[in-house]
Amino acid sequence: MSMIQGANVAEFVLMAKCLAKAGGKLSLASQFADEHPNGLRVATVLRSAVSAGSLADAGWAGSLVGHSLVAAGFVETLPAVSVVDRLLADQALRRVPLRMRLAVSTAAAVGAVVGEGAAAPVSSLAFNGQDLDPMKAQALIAVSQELVNGTTAAGNVLLATELRNGVATASDAAFLARVTEGASSVTGSASPLTDLGAALENVNIKAAGKPYLVIDVHTANRLATKATTTGEQAFPLMGPNGGELAGVPVLVSDAVPAADSNGRKAVLLDATAIAGDAEAPLLDASDQATLQMATNPLGGPQDLVSMFQTDSVAILLTRWLGLEVTRASGVVVIEDVQW
Repeated sequence: MSMIQGANVAEFVLMAKCLAKAGGKLSLASQFADEHPNGLRVATVLRSAVSAGSLADAGWAGSLVGHSLVAAGFVETLPAVSVVDRLLADQALRRVPLRMRLAVSTAAAVGAVVGEGAAAPVSSLAFNGQDLDPMKAQALIAVSQELVNGTTAAGNVLLATELRNGVATASDAAFLARVTEGASSVTGSASPLTDLGAALENVNIKAAGKPYLVIDVHTANRLATKATTTGEQAFPLMGPNGGELAGVPVLVSDAVPAADSNGRKAVLLDATAIAGDAEAPLLDASDQATLQMATNPLGGPQDLVSMFQTDSVAILLTRWLGLEVTRASGVVVIEDVQW
């Protein structure tokens, strides 16, 4: 059984289906959950009344514990398709709660060997304070009422897959946009190892570093099938969905900065130079919404589709995450990749 078919994921999918069937009405959604043989915890979460949050109320977040438990199994499936969740699962990021004030050291402490009776040198530190501001990533999907009302395992897997891909795409887009903002760059070439080596010289400057290479699917395809002069696979640890290149984990994401006329782009980052966290995704639904059915919605007059008239429902996933690069050289964009 795959992770996305597990019992823990089923609770999150059930919550999404109950909300969708109820058109986003929590009281009705909890009734639908009550009717399901495994819906006790989902019904409890949907029925729980949570007042408006306040930063002055330190205990308010405790009301969301039930939702976190329901979403936990779903979140465990995200590292397979999301860069930020892979880094969190690997415990590579410096995990810091959202909305915290960071004191980032811009000059590291330096140790020394001190002789008998000699004075110990003082290590000077410099700090740069900054806030870990939360970002809101959202994914909106429209599904038919037939899928929502269906009870087959295949339908549940389909819905779970779409929810997972939606959350992963939104999370990675927010993550990579934040960490590559203002990042330095190196010019690429036709040699993956040469380009990776040049980028590592900038990013991996400490023995405790944890470098990751993030590429798009087209670059992954080429690396996976790249052959040596004798016809053997040049990088046997690489596959279309990622792998390793010179011992560096390679992650594949659709949110990598877009290619230009000079070639594709890749991102090398040291996860230990990034601080932050990501919360569990929140669910909402509506059968009364009117949507512009496009992944790149435009302004002005557009053709809109009514969920009510088409017997469909819109499911909205919202996720809060906050991430900051704590070292200027922690992220490098490899430009003009010709791999």
